[in-house]
Amino acid sequence: MYKTAVPIMLSTFPDSDPEAFVSQVIEELKRCDASIVYLCPSQPKNTDAQCEKINRLAPMLRAAGFEVGVWICSIGHVNFSGYGFRPMVDLDGEESPYFTCPTDEGFASTVSSFAAQFAACDIDAVMFDDDFRIN
Repeated sequence: MYKTAVPIMLSTFPDSDPEAFVSQVIEELKRCDASIVYLCPSQPKNTDAQCEKINRLAPMLRAAGFEVGVWICSIGHVNFSGYGFRPMVDLDGEESPYFTCPTDEGFASTVSSFAAQFAACDIDAVMFDDDFRIN
């Protein structure tokens, strides 16, 4: 038995009234026979507001028959410039200005912090998409 999981960017839902768009999304999710909906927040800023939106949407999606998760996406491809994290270094020893080294302790702490905040939302699952690769 398989389950169909569908990721949806949290920004798809308007900040002012996310509920207004939910019925349309539910209709489309049912058309593709989705079992799990992964809400994908942007990060790492405004996590409180994103968690609030997740907590508003999750009960409506669950009531429509879906499991609800958070997909913490593209950690490796988020531009953390300005945070002072160590950049990723490629095989030629060149620093990548747009990618953060996953072994930087400050980076790991920051990611852990917002991941824990999202995991505490009213959800059934968490998916991490680290997107780390040799650049």
